Amino acid sequence: MKKIAVFGKSGGGKSVFSKKLSLATDIPLFPLDLIEYSKGGEKVSKDEYLQKYHDILNTEFWIIEGFGTMETFIKRLQEADTLTYKPSNADTLLASYKAPSLKSTYQTRRLAWQKPNDTQHL
Repeated sequence: MKKIAVFGKSGGGKSVFSKKLSLATDIPLFPLDLIEYSKGGEKVSKDEYLQKYHDILNTEFWIIEGFGTMETFIKRLQEADTLTYKPSNADTLLASYKAPSLKSTYQTRRLAWQKPNDTQHL
């Protein structure tokens, strides 16, 4: 795990999960909201956002949390070696209700370009 994309629905706990993952792995965390918006809450220019985003993608290790734009999301999925989908709390409750024995809301699957022993968390 060197490049981790964390995404999911609003209120699903992506930020909390990503912070804990960053602390546990010592991989730097980059919440997209912090590069997409200025400290005053205004959206930065597309060029500024894309430059910061591509600078992050070009680093050796990263956890990128959030969605961003469709263009950057697709590129992130291609660059990441680990994908983590965090469903909303409502989805978690529903999944737990439908399958009370469900231990985790995360699922693991192999992506098409990976070797059989490589898995991703979704």
